[in-house]
Amino acid sequence: MVRLADVAELDHRGHERRLAEASAKSTLVARVASRDTAWAVSQENVERVKASIEAYNEGQYQAALAYFDPNIEWRVPSEMDLDIGVLRGHDGVLTFWEMVAETFGNFRLADLEFRDAGERVVVRTRLVGQGKRSGVPTEMELHQVAELENGLIKRLEYFTSHDRALEAAGLKD
Repeated sequence: MVRLADVAELDHRGHERRLAEASAKSTLVARVASRDTAWAVSQENVERVKASIEAYNEGQYQAALAYFDPNIEWRVPSEMDLDIGVLRGHDGVLTFWEMVAETFGNFRLADLEFRDAGERVVVRTRLVGQGKRSGVPTEMELHQVAELENGLIKRLEYFTSHDRALEAAGLKD
């Protein structure tokens, strides 16, 4: 008989392996581009943000949280009508994800597009899901700016416009 805890541990190890692979890949990049360490670090940041989203999409919340600073600050704009404001820490993020899971069935981030901005990563995506009880399909374009420090996402902010996200990251389209 397989215990649920064993399955969760195996899933967590899979994400630890991905994190190690991302680190190994970034180490290789750093060797190839040794004169441009900032580029290698920013590429590692993109890989870490990608890995956190993959873990989230698979429903592996604890594995996804491993990419977040314990004191993460996550800002959700009022125009998204979620009445959330600012989420703080792993507990705040986990509570948000659990709320989303209760409301939506198969909910995920799709059609991901990443833009490297040094210590920040801009993500253009679509939120796709359906109401768990109603079955009504839901889809929304979303833009994120993830700010990383020491390899962890320390700040995440949602935007309803790509231009606003680029501006927040110090980029222009």
